[in-house]
Amino acid sequence: MNKSLLNSLRKQVISDIGEDHLPKGCFKLELEQRPNGRVLSWDEKWGLRALALAATLCNDSDHNTVNLSPRQYSATKVLYDLGELASREFLNNPQETEIQAKNNLLVSLHEYLEYLTEQEAKPFTSLLESQSEQPNQQTTPLNSVRYINKHKVATAFQGIYWNFTQWRDNLGDPPEWLIVARKEKGVRGNNKIPSKWDPIEIALALLGREITVEELNQAFKKPVLIDWASEWKERTYNES
Repeated sequence: MNKSLLNSLRKQVISDIGEDHLPKGCFKLELEQRPNGRVLSWDEKWGLRALALAATLCNDSDHNTVNLSPRQYSATKVLYDLGELASREFLNNPQETEIQAKNNLLVSLHEYLEYLTEQEAKPFTSLLESQSEQPNQQTTPLNSVRYINKHKVATAFQGIYWNFTQWRDNLGDPPEWLIVARKEKGVRGNNKIPSKWDPIEIALALLGREITVEELNQAFKKPVLIDWASEWKERTYNES
């Protein structure tokens, strides 16, 4: 991945999140850090700081103690994945983790670009294109995780039945007709584990709420659900 573009992406997401949530100077990294007796590189220090800040923001947003817009929340996820990529050598096996870290970033970047204007997004689309030009690279498929969290659900289905905030809030205590789509119930508390949702089952449940196939097709054209598009097409064809 182009380092100059990654640096520009860092600046873009930090600007989007804003000083209300990322105070000015929070990325000043002058102090030398020696965990395990090794001096961290600037990138590693930046990555660890980004991971910590983004994880805290996402957690606070999940608990409604901070109010992030959909664009800010998506930017926060990109910040987390940029942090993971930058600090991979310190965190884990560098070869194995780099592959997964890049894939995680591609997924969050796909979603984030939806919130940018065409002009804002243009510099970063090449990050996606450069990855797609490497078909022989051994990477984990983008849809290797079968289920998605409530924020991806809200991003995909916002404007269909509920808006983004309503989706996010209602999935915390879902109505009976949506329970079938929740495949893994989350755990609250300090060791929070988010619930996992099947987007296909959500879409099928919405069909029973007078939402049309044509409306739902639009959700599966979004980057966050594009890897489920063929399955959705097959399911609706078989059930028609």
